[in-house]
Amino acid sequence: MRSTPAQDTVAAAEIAVEQALNALEHSGVLRRDNRMSIQELLNPEEESRLTDATSGPTVSKDIFEAVMVANFARENIDALGGDDAGSHDPDARVRRSARAVVDATNVIRHYLELEGGEKARVLDNLVESFARDLRFIVPHSTQK
Repeated sequence: MRSTPAQDTVAAAEIAVEQALNALEHSGVLRRDNRMSIQELLNPEEESRLTDATSGPTVSKDIFEAVMVANFARENIDALGGDDAGSHDPDARVRRSARAVVDATNVIRHYLELEGGEKARVLDNLVESFARDLRFIVPHSTQK
């Protein structure tokens, strides 16, 4: 199996570091018991244990999918309806016009008529009363 130029560069750097550490150890500047391998320097034992405990195909796949979803959302924020980070505040939501609400009550009342039953009748009366109150708010020029 052939290595890539990047792998060759990394391997050459690792060899150079090992040779430098050998020279320091040979000269007495570095004691053998204080020396760490490149693998130990790059991946401390504690970090390796954490990585082993939280890695695996499932965790890696979950992380990959989360990153892909976040990237898709960020790239398509306008098409998906914008950033809703602050939309949990009821005051930040778009307030519908009274005319739009009256139109919605007409749709609800039509559904309730088709549904029938005591609960539908009671709810229809409430919706009708609410719509009647709203009609006083809606300018007469916009009523149907």
